[in-house]
Amino acid sequence: MKTIGVLGAMSKASTLQYYDLLCDLVAARPDSPDAPRMLVRSVDYARAMLLQNDDDWLAIGAMLAEQAEALEAAGADMIVLASTMMHKAVPRAMRDVSVPLVHTADAAAQRILDAGFSHPGLMGTQLTMEDRFYLDRLRGLGLQPVVPEAACRERIHEVIYEELVRNMVDAQSRTDFEAIAARLKRMGADCLILGCQEAGLLLDADNSPLPVFDTVRIHCEATLAEAFDMA
Repeated sequence: MKTIGVLGAMSKASTLQYYDLLCDLVAARPDSPDAPRMLVRSVDYARAMLLQNDDDWLAIGAMLAEQAEALEAAGADMIVLASTMMHKAVPRAMRDVSVPLVHTADAAAQRILDAGFSHPGLMGTQLTMEDRFYLDRLRGLGLQPVVPEAACRERIHEVIYEELVRNMVDAQSRTDFEAIAARLKRMGADCLILGCQEAGLLLDADNSPLPVFDTVRIHCEATLAEAFDMA
């Protein structure tokens, strides 16, 4: 097994999800190590938020690049970025890194296509739902994503930043997420991408009206497939 470099970004909750799930998935494999070979580096959340508010993605990319380069120097054979939204800065972050990045959108798109779906509803931060960095990547791989209306996008974003990144789970927010997922189904979505690492705290296969594609699990599974394939 090769060494995975986890680039933690934007919230403690998402980084913990990646660490825990990678450990659990490796432990479940027959004849595998007890734990993955893994390195973790994180960016300064408060500074990243300020830069995001200023729309300074070059500076965010430089922050990520510093940590990605440190992971490579420490022996990481690949990088996994524990934030969908931060993938917007991937071109700058990975510019001087020679090891591959396992891209969350690529992993999700392949899983959705393999399952026979084509019109995924997308729930994530406003940037993820509105910017081209994620939507165009999905479209380029053959999908036709369905995005909630503006008011729903605002509500999803509010819940993510005010609650989920702090690992808070609110019953009303769960109800709101369920209602938005149902609305996406009426808009023509045939499945649902949880396009924010924390969204799985509120929606899963048990309470979603659409088949759920949890990007954290899919991303981790794709990362381990790469790690064991490279071994």
